[in-house]
Amino acid sequence: MSQQQQTQKKSGSQYHLNLDRISYTALCACRQIHRGYENHFSNSIITRRALRLYLSFLEGLTGETMNQEITETLRAAKGVK
Repeated sequence: MSQQQQTQKKSGSQYHLNLDRISYTALCACRQIHRGYENHFSNSIITRRALRLYLSFLEGLTGETMNQEITETLRAAKGVK
């Protein structure tokens, strides 16, 4: 079980993300779903959460599943859904 770490507001690094249309649409859909539950999260907050989940996902991959993820990541690099 990982230990929870607290971050401080305004302590992050600014990073510009280039999102294709498909990824931006997915980000906006995530924001809309949260708003349906009265959660007004920014795109930055949703992106941070997604990155943390993706890291946990990658850490659990091995061999063939990692190869499959590499293939999917290359597809995303080309803008393929």
